[in-house]
Amino acid sequence: MAKLRLWVLAVVLLFLALFPAGAVILDGAFLNSTGISLTINISSLLNASEVLVASDSIWFSNVSYVNPAQASKGDLISYNITHPNKDYGVLELPYISSSSNYTKMVVNGLDLPVDGSLIMPVKNCNIGFIRYDGLGTTYDRDYNSSFWSCASNTVRLNYTDLTTGSSTFYIVDATVATNCSEGNVTLWFNIRDEDYPTVPLDAVAEVELNYWYPATPFYVRNFTLEYSGNSTYGICLSNNLTTLNADLYIKYTTDNGFTHRYILANNTLNVADVQNISIYNFNTTTGISDLKITTRKNADYKFYPEIIGKLQRRYTAEGVWRTVQMDKSGDFGLLFYNIREENIDYRLIFTDMQNNILKTTETIKFSCTSAICELTVLLDPYSATAASSAIIAILSYDNDTQMLTMDWVDELAGTRTVHMTATQGTVTGVNYLCNMTQTGAAGTMDCNLTGRSGVVEVTVTGSGVYLKEYIDIITGKIGNLIGKSEGAFWAVMIMITCIMFGVFSPVGAIITMFIGLLLTYLLGIFTPLTTSFIVIAAVAGIAIGFKVRN
Repeated sequence: MAKLRLWVLAVVLLFLALFPAGAVILDGAFLNSTGISLTINISSLLNASEVLVASDSIWFSNVSYVNPAQASKGDLISYNITHPNKDYGVLELPYISSSSNYTKMVVNGLDLPVDGSLIMPVKNCNIGFIRYDGLGTTYDRDYNSSFWSCASNTVRLNYTDLTTGSSTFYIVDATVATNCSEGNVTLWFNIRDEDYPTVPLDAVAEVELNYWYPATPFYVRNFTLEYSGNSTYGICLSNNLTTLNADLYIKYTTDNGFTHRYILANNTLNVADVQNISIYNFNTTTGISDLKITTRKNADYKFYPEIIGKLQRRYTAEGVWRTVQMDKSGDFGLLFYNIREENIDYRLIFTDMQNNILKTTETIKFSCTSAICELTVLLDPYSATAASSAIIAILSYDNDTQMLTMDWVDELAGTRTVHMTATQGTVTGVNYLCNMTQTGAAGTMDCNLTGRSGVVEVTVTGSGVYLKEYIDIITGKIGNLIGKSEGAFWAVMIMITCIMFGVFSPVGAIITMFIGLLLTYLLGIFTPLTTSFIVIAAVAGIAIGFKVRN
């Protein structure tokens, strides 16, 4: 017996030496079938509660797997079966089918008579295996399908062993590919110009696809690839008859535009229903601003990750909304987009990873500070019974009247309380310029900022809204009241004055030069050109003075 054990150990070590762990590993396969239907014959009249109760389980012993009939290939192949047995709780069994006299359901161990045959379909039989090919370096997908024979000659039911049957199934290794016949295509995506939607744009696209069979969402496979040199790309399935679910993430960059993203969550891929989607980017970076949105939970104001934000643009002449950009929030709730200010109508749609819509905004336009717009959006988790309601708030500032105005409205015309504050930081602390509260379905708040200069922080809070903006108030200058011609006249007079003082005294010219620069600033004509001419005039006056005295 000891010699036999040593011989078996030697064979195992020899196999490991011939096929090392570095060989290509196929990460799994799916049994493309509804499973094994096992029939248990019950010879006498029994009560269901005596046979199947909630604490019992049904399991299969002596499960054997026959190596598949592979396609002709001379490689030595080894398979490692990872899940030979499966336990099923009684309440997991789909149904009990009796003779024609009785058809009863097993529900919470009720006392139901069963006479005849007990049919137990075992669904979603998944077998993980490892394949080593002869070279240990490549995996030939031409030989990735096999026939397996799954046989179980014993089933234990309520501590009684019963004889069962066996079944043979076809195993397919479902894969996603790009170089396939047109008949295998399941999804086309086309990159277009956001400003001119019919114009294609070449882009470099990085694609990540996590896909699974609908019956086995726990068994997820990954596909990644980079496309380049075209404006239209396709994704294909290895099996025309296969339907897959997938999470799709595309990150794409155009030569003259930006890096944008397109996201599909829990999407169905099927060659019988080919999807044709359009994704958009800009063909320029001129006149484009940044939009940064922070998603937070309405209940506790924490960051809201795993939110898909869709930026839709209105094409008025066509009467359509198009989803032009998408992003998904991370741990800090950030969504990022590129937008055109003031002239373009947008709206935002926020969904979770199950494609439930959490919020849809009204038509909005953006006016940014230094080409950057920053917003915070409060969201509630999806509820099938609760209607989504939030407050839309819009801030505006009038430079002439120096009035800050905040207009707000509740989406569902409910009664809400909204609070607005305007503050300014000082050496001694925070100075509250305005602190107002309104209650109702809509309203307007005005804040008088006359005589104020510098940056004012405006905060709006309420149910479903948190908005913070910074307004830079510039002190009015005399130059705002005079025209360009009058400003040029005063600039010339300042230069002549500098020359005259320079003729009589160099020190006087220098002093006059600084006074002239201060006057140009107060007049609002302090530009690099006027500054240069004033300095030149002062130097010229000093030079003329030296010449006259000599």
